[in-house]
Amino acid sequence: MRRKTIFPIDWVKCHPYRQATETDNYYANLANRVFNVIYGSEISYFFDDEKETISDIAIRLTMYLEDLVSETGIWKAALAEFKKRYGTPLPFYELGDDYEEGFVNKEDVRFLLWNETQTFDGPDSFVNPENQAITSVALYIFYLLEEAWETAPENERLRDFVHNEAASRSYWEARTILEWFSRYSYVYPGAEDDFVDTMLEGERDDDTPETVHMRAYAVRTQDAFCNKHNLLSITPPQWLARIRRPEEREMWENLKWRHVSLMRFDDETDTQIVCRDLVHDGSYAIERESLNADFLRKKLHLGDVLYCSMVAYQGKWFQCGQLMCFYYEDKLQGLIDEQRHIQENIDHQSTMYPKFKEVSGGRDIIFIGSKEELVETYTKMGFKGMDDFKVDFEENCMIMCSPINGLMIVPDEAACVCVDYNPFYDKAYAKENAHQFYLNVQLIDYREACDLHDQNLLPDAQLKSLKGDDYANQFLHKNGRYIIDYCFRKSREYDYDAKFELLQYNLKK
Repeated sequence: MRRKTIFPIDWVKCHPYRQATETDNYYANLANRVFNVIYGSEISYFFDDEKETISDIAIRLTMYLEDLVSETGIWKAALAEFKKRYGTPLPFYELGDDYEEGFVNKEDVRFLLWNETQTFDGPDSFVNPENQAITSVALYIFYLLEEAWETAPENERLRDFVHNEAASRSYWEARTILEWFSRYSYVYPGAEDDFVDTMLEGERDDDTPETVHMRAYAVRTQDAFCNKHNLLSITPPQWLARIRRPEEREMWENLKWRHVSLMRFDDETDTQIVCRDLVHDGSYAIERESLNADFLRKKLHLGDVLYCSMVAYQGKWFQCGQLMCFYYEDKLQGLIDEQRHIQENIDHQSTMYPKFKEVSGGRDIIFIGSKEELVETYTKMGFKGMDDFKVDFEENCMIMCSPINGLMIVPDEAACVCVDYNPFYDKAYAKENAHQFYLNVQLIDYREACDLHDQNLLPDAQLKSLKGDDYANQFLHKNGRYIIDYCFRKSREYDYDAKFELLQYNLKK
């Protein structure tokens, strides 16, 4: 019996409008057929047989067809970026002679279905992209979408929304597109789950409905400008820079979020308020239209301190996301000093690179076998008061250093790194564990993971495969750059040379 699970009301919830038309009815019916392929199939267990989850996945896979038919440009942008970065239109898969960009392809569907399973599975494991169950179910879905290609209608409302000309002139129009794209476009599976997880992480015993609402608004707003949990590991503005007209690219690239800081209200004009950043220094003229009128009229006075985030758009600053106001007092100065100290420590780290190179004898890695040796190494680099230095490792550790962000210690995994001066290298251990350097953001930083891969210092790393160890090893190294980017949610273009950011401050009244 065919299930009717997805209705037009479900379909339009993922679209930037709420009234369904015949076009939406068509795609909702098609999404329901995709649901029926997945639900009860051999990959349904991937999603715990949850109807709601599988319904969302079916909608997103159908939105891939909608995007192609409507020429919205989302998948076109993804393929172009894959080709630019990795030399292939699609990671993982050999493309058949019948692969044709701009049309429905079985490899596309297979890749998108893998992405859904990987997103649901979470960051603690890696789903084999060549999983036969995924391949089989993706093929059935491909047949459905290919059959629909001739009759599927263009969704002009969606295309006009994404390519709205006003967004290149209006911050508010641009923000509206970004808020939708970061939550509902099919390249952002798991966006709602990420939001829930972030909200739970920030949960406090003394939360009120008002503070929960404020935090939810702040998280969703930040996601609209910063969320990198997607196929390309780039932000929504960076996606739009690739989707919309080429002449707009610079505007979207420069549309950036400035994370929360403490700002003193120093001056104002008819159209702007002027604030000085008390942590990072610098003066900013914020557009008055971006601030709540009641807030300006009732709460804000010269000399007050704002706890706020901002967005840069077309050479102007707009307040966006978190916003609170405090009267200046000694306790607040203590918080400012604390945050300055954190930033100074981060800035100081970048000065460690020359000293690291001197102590390491010009090598990229220092391998350590004991706590005493670690203390001695840090002392040589100029650190003082090392008696109470605490770092947990059982057998060994390795130290790497970036000229951008400074020192990083990796405990107990030195055996994975194959270099002639590493006394701890163990081929058997590396074969079982070296893949962590491609997947585990808790183990190593992005830049260092890239360096280990690029220099082939993890030659034994492999993913599990039914095709044998040699194939599993070759598969990981062939796709290593994409796997690192995907798992770390970063990209070479934007993140390899980027400094760590202070994302939030622990503000206590």
